Amino acid sequence: MICIAIIYYDVFHEQRIYSGVKQKITTHSVSWTHPITREPRRLELTHTRDYLHEGSDHLEIRSIKPGRAPHPLSETGYHSHFMDAAELKAAGGAVKFVTGWLDREARSKVFIQAEQKRLQGSLFDWAEAQTAMTTKAKASKRPGGNRLARPAAGPQRRPR
Repeated sequence: MICIAIIYYDVFHEQRIYSGVKQKITTHSVSWTHPITREPRRLELTHTRDYLHEGSDHLEIRSIKPGRAPHPLSETGYHSHFMDAAELKAAGGAVKFVTGWLDREARSKVFIQAEQKRLQGSLFDWAEAQTAMTTKAKASKRPGGNRLARPAAGPQRRPR
């Protein structure tokens, strides 16, 4: 059984008017423990009410510490999610919805397998990268191997 500690607190509130609709933006900080490495992670959750129109909310989930680190909702560390405001309210609000979603996804076989593969790395990927670098280095050493390179600067002659 995987235990994920989730702690959150509000960071700030902001209001803006977009297309005549008053938007309320709330930012939360969510801390959770990675299920495999047991490292603490910090995510930022931004909830924008009435994003495009009244009744349509937007959630942004980003990795803050470490920055751009993959999390159960995204391999890139950023996830954008639109949903109906009434559904979000019925789920208990933005923080409860996202923390529940994180917990479910962190326990999924798909996430655990992908994380194990990512953390272990692949010798095949490493070998391909090494071969590509070696081939590129050899090509640049050959005369005419790198056609975009500028000729070496030699002594400049003065016109007579």
